[in-house]
Amino acid sequence: MWELGIEGSFDAAHHLPGYPGACAKVHGHRFKVKVMFRKKELNNMGMVIDFQEIKSTWKKYDHQDLNDFFEMPTAENIAYAIWDDIVDIAKTVKDIEVTVWESENSYAKYY
Repeated sequence: MWELGIEGSFDAAHHLPGYPGACAKVHGHRFKVKVMFRKKELNNMGMVIDFQEIKSTWKKYDHQDLNDFFEMPTAENIAYAIWDDIVDIAKTVKDIEVTVWESENSYAKYY
C-alpha cells in the first residue's frame, strides 16, 4: 500500500454569518491544508497522484473572500469542498483525507 501526502497553505478572508461571536466579522487566516492518499498501485507514471493537480484544489481560494465560494465558510466546509474536488481529479484513488487548519491549534478533517 502506498501513502502519499501533500501540504500547502492559502491566505483568505471570511466571516461566519449569524455566528454569535467575533467570527461574524470579516477576518483572515493562513489556512493550512494537508491531503493524504492511500492506494495499492501506482499509475503508469509511477505515481499515486500528481502533486501539481492536487495543489489547484485549494490555490483558487488564495487571497480570496471565502464567502464568495461558501454560504458558511467553516473549516469543515472548506475541507469537504477540497476533498470533493480531489475526488473528481483522483478517480482511481479511493482512500483520501483532507485536513484544513484554520489556526495553529484548530482543524477539520474529512475522509
